[in-house]
Amino acid sequence: MARVGESRKRVLAIVIAGFGFLVVSQSNFTADAAPSKCRKAGAVRTIKGKRWICRSGTWRLVRSTPKTNPSASTGAVISGTGARSSSLDLCKLKDARVLPDGSRPMLATDYEFPYKVGVDYGYMQTDRSQGIVYGNPHLVPGLPLRDGMFPALGVARIAVIAVDYLDAAATGNELEIARKAAEEASSWFADQSAGRLRVEYRFGDRIFRIQKNSESYGLYRSEGNSAPNLARDVIAVADPHFDFTGIDALWVINPKSVGSVPIPGYSLGSIPEDFNFPGNPGDPRGQSSVMSNEGSISRWTGNGVYQYREDNNFWTFFVHETMHYIGLQDYRHRTQRVQEDGTKTNFDDPSKNLPFRGFVIMSDQDGGSRSLNSFNRLLLGWWDSTQIHCQALGKGEAVSLTLDALAGDGSRKKSLMIQLDEYRVLVVESRWAVGYDRWLGENAVGVPDGDTVIRKYLSDLGPSGILVYIHDSRAHQHFSPAHIQIPNDGRYRKVGLVTCLTCESWADRNDPNQTWDPNDMRGPQVVVGFDPLLRVGQSLTVGDYTIKNVESIGGGDKVEVSRSK
Repeated sequence: MARVGESRKRVLAIVIAGFGFLVVSQSNFTADAAPSKCRKAGAVRTIKGKRWICRSGTWRLVRSTPKTNPSASTGAVISGTGARSSSLDLCKLKDARVLPDGSRPMLATDYEFPYKVGVDYGYMQTDRSQGIVYGNPHLVPGLPLRDGMFPALGVARIAVIAVDYLDAAATGNELEIARKAAEEASSWFADQSAGRLRVEYRFGDRIFRIQKNSESYGLYRSEGNSAPNLARDVIAVADPHFDFTGIDALWVINPKSVGSVPIPGYSLGSIPEDFNFPGNPGDPRGQSSVMSNEGSISRWTGNGVYQYREDNNFWTFFVHETMHYIGLQDYRHRTQRVQEDGTKTNFDDPSKNLPFRGFVIMSDQDGGSRSLNSFNRLLLGWWDSTQIHCQALGKGEAVSLTLDALAGDGSRKKSLMIQLDEYRVLVVESRWAVGYDRWLGENAVGVPDGDTVIRKYLSDLGPSGILVYIHDSRAHQHFSPAHIQIPNDGRYRKVGLVTCLTCESWADRNDPNQTWDPNDMRGPQVVVGFDPLLRVGQSLTVGDYTIKNVESIGGGDKVEVSRSK
């Protein structure tokens, strides 16, 4: 009997883990070490303040208790003449958008408002024929997140359904694509939210045939279609065989064959682009949901042939769109990837991708960084003072802090934020090619070479260093709430096209996705971006503030921020 009692004490421990209770075997799992393997992607375990997440079949430590006696030399505490205790409230910027004519603050119901001649609407989507401007009040640059959106915390449920059409048959691997995308997305949500958001998936058991032609939905004509009719048809065909009870969103897996549907005058098939509807809570007159037998579905996303390109990923696409469900804005300007006349598709117009380029998943979902930046995680309630130090800085003051790489593991802070005013915060992060930033070296970079610009990659220049940006809570959707600050030391400072003279092996003049230099038809133009990283000893100045990378320390960087008098 004594052995039974001792066994019970060893075997069971009740652990509170953000979204519920877990039973954990203490004989196989301790606060100092985790088993090397795990099975359920996104599972979270917390033992004595240490948080472990199952990612890619391995337990990863993503949140540790700070050292009880941190030293300034390791950067575990803030130091300098302006050092103060962290106050996250200073950096929790409020949504400060106003209508473009300056007449009043934007309301939660401003999905559409009247177009006025003479007002500069910039990148906002407008319909002059109807006299309408689309406001997107549910996609926020600051607090609060809108009620009725996809949850940022707790548990959410997504239905994943594969379909085909009368004119676009399935190839048979769509169910595999669905499960793989969901598994990889689960790992991402667990990692980025530090276990605060868990997504459960419900999969269709077959590929459902839509008894219509894919061409009939007209999705080849323009970008940004929410496709409510298609969402209704998907739900209708699946409903007799699928339980939609408690579902918060729908992901649709379309077959690759939609890109081969012949349409006169259009070269990219019936569904060249994805469709997406993040939900419009509070919209006074627009659509808000589609109905299943078990209740309403308020948001949905489906892929196009674009997601089948070799340089794209299904999981990153669905993650990006799901973050719109919660309420995040794009970190790029508005792009029109499918032209209105359908004759040419220009994927992600490079001239409109300046704000954040390949350094956040909300800018380029298949770029070098597939992480959320630290301000987004503060906005979502996913990070707190464990990862972020926030304060104001007086004139003539300076602070220093060593940061762990944003996407790496460790117990140091991940972000230093300096409040500039009630609308803006200066954010400093350490970026290394690890975790969900491990593709950073693949970012194409323009490098001045005499009178021209040549293409290199961030791996050629060094894919680690300090990233600096300013977040502004007055920014509307398509204007990007944050803009990266680029050192003014002769670097290429934009996103643009460079003629690639060595690309003829893959270039195709008939490919509408490639751009050709009219002055040099030997090769296509390829997109290059900027290199914003501050490496050791480098600095940049933003207004009265100078940011310097002092040294690299153990998977991170020591940063100094000073304010002039």
